[in-house]
Amino acid sequence: MLSDQNVRYEGMVDADSKLNYNASKRFRVVLGNAGSVHLTFNGQSIDEETVGKIGEVRNIVIEPDTIRAYTIIIPKKDENNPSETN
Repeated sequence: MLSDQNVRYEGMVDADSKLNYNASKRFRVVLGNAGSVHLTFNGQSIDEETVGKIGEVRNIVIEPDTIRAYTIIIPKKDENNPSETN
């Protein structure tokens, strides 16, 4: 998680954990299993459609006037061609 371009947290979060951060300009968070996360911004829930679905990897950018979310596509490894790397 980036807060104003500074890394504030990197790693996995246990279920039912709560993390709170402040930023003056921008947050950026990458969620590995987006549908299992509940995000709030200034006390307001961010809708599930923006956050993402179970199993999706999402990059979410939060600025004072906008919230943008992008799905990160993870290539699937070809099990029939083990020499191929991703």
